[in-house]
Amino acid sequence: MNDAPHSDDKRAAASDSCASEAAPSLPASPAPVDVISEAPTSGVEDEHTRAVTAMFSRMTPWYDFQNHAFSLGFDFWWRRNLVRAVAPGPTGVVLDLAAGTLDVTLALIRRYPGLRVIAADICAPMLDYGMERKVKPDEKERITPLVADARRLPLPDASVDAVTIAFGIRNVRPRAEALAEIAAFLPAPDMLAVENLEAFPPTFWDGWIDGTPYSRCLDVGHIWKAGGDPAPVLAAWLPRVRVIHLHGLEPRAVAAPPSPSGGAPVHRLRDHKSLRFTAPDRIDAVMHPLWRQGFGGVLNLEVFCLEDFIVSHAALLQSWERYAGD
Repeated sequence: MNDAPHSDDKRAAASDSCASEAAPSLPASPAPVDVISEAPTSGVEDEHTRAVTAMFSRMTPWYDFQNHAFSLGFDFWWRRNLVRAVAPGPTGVVLDLAAGTLDVTLALIRRYPGLRVIAADICAPMLDYGMERKVKPDEKERITPLVADARRLPLPDASVDAVTIAFGIRNVRPRAEALAEIAAFLPAPDMLAVENLEAFPPTFWDGWIDGTPYSRCLDVGHIWKAGGDPAPVLAAWLPRVRVIHLHGLEPRAVAAPPSPSGGAPVHRLRDHKSLRFTAPDRIDAVMHPLWRQGFGGVLNLEVFCLEDFIVSHAALLQSWERYAGD
């Protein structure tokens, strides 16, 4: 079993290496494509596609401003983490779906020298805006704008190393079609784990995931924070779980809401903290079934400082000792 902070460190180091070293020789850039992939020809989905295209065509000039304002600037952080998670491979090509005005596309080519990106979107005005106003002259040859529907992409199978999509996934209907379509382009789609599913009822996601080869990522810390029990979720999802996020919850006292009679501080739980705040039996309830079933995926100690990682790692070793002693 891997400790994912260890793996994440390696991945980050690899990403930094890709950004600093000379880019390897890559295959020729895909020929520019100017294709509007055929959308479904009838029904609600066709109307939905036309409505989304029209809406984003109208809002193109101020789309970037709205993203920054409505997310309070967090979109910069989300995008940086998305791009860092990409691992360029043998094709040297990444498909950026719902590319819009090319924020993710540009972040990709600027982080990974030599990488080429196919920027696909159903809204041609947004792609045009990005290419004309945001892309530098020496960057244009590394970007192939493609006007196409995420559910019907005119690309060969296993033709890209990774597929990215940001806010646009909310506008794709039915999403199951897009997820299945994406799987065809990836060399190893089972390596992709869809995250943050545990907050939704199984019926919400299962129809999307079960029709694809994708794996699941289970965030145990999020279930604990919501007051739930991760054991039945884990039992139901294995063996489709490839990544598990594990982190503790630290109680934090915050001021009580103003009232005439005053009030005691309110204690709230802050996640992504050390496992020292987690009772050993709760850790065992997650880890012991994984060891019994021979879990071979990634265990990510999702904490954000070295001290929390060291303490959490020690807590897992203690759990292993209890398991081995039974």
